[in-house]
Amino acid sequence: MAKPRRLTFGQLRQFLLSLGFVEGSADADFTAFRHADSDTVLVFPKMQGPGDPVPSQDLVSARQHLQERGLIDALDFDRLVSGHELSPRDG
Repeated sequence: MAKPRRLTFGQLRQFLLSLGFVEGSADADFTAFRHADSDTVLVFPKMQGPGDPVPSQDLVSARQHLQERGLIDALDFDRLVSGHELSPRDG
């Protein structure tokens, strides 16, 4: 039986950048993504590389923040995690 597909940090990074987030460093152990228009900051532990899977608790937190700020439709993040094509919200 095949292992379930895990979203990688590189995939999440690309999606956040497509939404208008800017990547920066929170400190030596964390990476921050800032979205100026919505005043949203998402912080993740530094990953070893773009192919590393994002921990489930970080995915849940990111999804909640993106939805609450109106940056994604309800199912967009689920589509990202399941590997379907996404379309970031305009505006």
